[in-house]
Amino acid sequence: MCTADVKYLLVPLLIVGMFVSFLAAIVAMLFFTDTVSTKEEAMRIISGGGDSTRISDEFLDKEDRLGELFDLVNE
Repeated sequence: MCTADVKYLLVPLLIVGMFVSFLAAIVAMLFFTDTVSTKEEAMRIISGGGDSTRISDEFLDKEDRLGELFDLVNE
């Protein structure tokens, strides 16, 4: 096998490896920061299901609420 052939094999493997390691780091941080406590919670957040960590309305900026009112009036 020529070194040029190895280069074309290693580049996609490197890209895939970087995505896998980044995903593993994100999942590890979810558990480390106690954002999730079970595997099912992590899968629900990753898959886009209901997010129980969403900030409540009392912590939103007034500008965000004003933007929501403008959107409501425009409808």
